Amino acid sequence: MYHLSYDGLITELHNIDVWSKWYDEFVGSGKHVIRNDVIKHYNCDITVSTVFLGLDHNFNNVHEEPILFETMVFGGELNEEQWRWMTKEKAKAGHNLVVQMVLDGQHHINYDKPQKENGRLKRMMDM
Repeated sequence: MYHLSYDGLITELHNIDVWSKWYDEFVGSGKHVIRNDVIKHYNCDITVSTVFLGLDHNFNNVHEEPILFETMVFGGELNEEQWRWMTKEKAKAGHNLVVQMVLDGQHHINYDKPQKENGRLKRMMDM
């Protein structure tokens, strides 16, 4: 369980009650959203959203660092595609890449690493 301070510092928390209370307030205030862009595309809106997850999504321990951020697309041909990041800086840079990918009409990033998780395609890019 991880805490993201308002100035961007990430710390690990070990008390679930403290973390749960903080996370509920954090998400309720919308502070977990790192970036959110809505792209007008023909007759639909495509949203690219990057958020702080609060829990380590490094399920297979592939990386030494926790994976704490996720970018997801809602709408269009990339609907529900996901990319996960280890740092806020990588998440912001990755968010910008995904926005550009949507604007350019691309359907994948060549240097990503597809992974199957629960039957769905997940993508995580190391930058």
